Amino acid sequence: MDSSNDTIAAIAGAVILSLAVGSLLLLLSALRRGGNRPAATALDRMAAAAPRVHVAAGALLLTTAVHLALTPAHLDEAPLLGVLFAASGVAGILLTISLYAHARGAPQLIVALLGALIAGYVITRMIGYEDWDGLGLVTVAIEIAGMVAIAPMFQRRRRGAGLRAALASRAP
Repeated sequence: MDSSNDTIAAIAGAVILSLAVGSLLLLLSALRRGGNRPAATALDRMAAAAPRVHVAAGALLLTTAVHLALTPAHLDEAPLLGVLFAASGVAGILLTISLYAHARGAPQLIVALLGALIAGYVITRMIGYEDWDGLGLVTVAIEIAGMVAIAPMFQRRRRGAGLRAALASRAP
């Protein structure tokens, strides 16, 4: 794969995903002003979430954008990898939503997904399938940041505070 084209595609994917998330937030705000309770609840949960939740969600969405942007190129060159890229992108979006929805097990699944992405990157480079590249290494760094951001949620869970406490720690 051409790393310069990959980088351009990844940046485009991140921009498109940012626009999509921004549009979704504007839509939720408009629905909230119209009295829509689910929209108000969703926005309240996002506003009340601890900074580490936003870091984890941001990292997950960034790596999702990169993987979705690179899916077409991977489908052409290595169909199995293309399917895995698409699946990881869909999983990333669903897990981000589940994180803010206080879904049980969301942090564990996010760590599993990010860990699998990191392992997949390292393994494909070690067996010589692809070369190490800057975009991949930056993406791995983002995935590690997401895992580090989620780690305190596991500690809180063991002490009994749970995910809800981590998400609501900034509530007034």
